[in-house]
Amino acid sequence: MTTEEDRIQIVELSNRGVKASEVAQQLGCSVWTVRKWKQRFKKRKFTFGDGTSQKWLFI
Repeated sequence: MTTEEDRIQIVELSNRGVKASEVAQQLGCSVWTVRKWKQRFKKRKFTFGDGTSQKWLFI
């Protein structure tokens, strides 16, 4: 199971151009988990635990 911090890291690393396989290796999760969260962030805004929200765009 990924934590909120893991999900944020997935998005930030992906936005920097890091490949899904490298992100998965760094975070100790599967490539499928990275792809799943990239898709979820791509489709909608995400609200963080502190109440702030961000629309993430993948290039």
